[in-house]
Amino acid sequence: MKDSMYLKIVNMIHRHRSWVDALVPKNEATLMARSGVELMPVLRKTMTLVAVRPRSVYPKGHVWDIPEDRLDKAVRMLKKDKRFASRWKSENPSREDVGAIVLHATNGFLDIDLDKFD
Repeated sequence: MKDSMYLKIVNMIHRHRSWVDALVPKNEATLMARSGVELMPVLRKTMTLVAVRPRSVYPKGHVWDIPEDRLDKAVRMLKKDKRFASRWKSENPSREDVGAIVLHATNGFLDIDLDKFD
């Protein structure tokens, strides 16, 4: 993912946050990845999100590290929609686009529910 688009996503989350905010613009975390049948630690670029208010089973302060490759995979899947692809190409994603990227990148577990107000 281009750094400019990554920063637009982070800024959109920060500007329209409802219960989740972007903690740092770009982070690296050691995550576990499967290599054959073994799990190996791998350093990966991640987007770090934090719950600024409790919601459902997530307490205030809960942190998610979303690997950048998961975000890329979500974008590739969402590009099947020509309107999304057009907004992405023009580097003008909407709030709904950013929410959909995070939702798909987390396998439907994290709906960040961005506010409609600036």
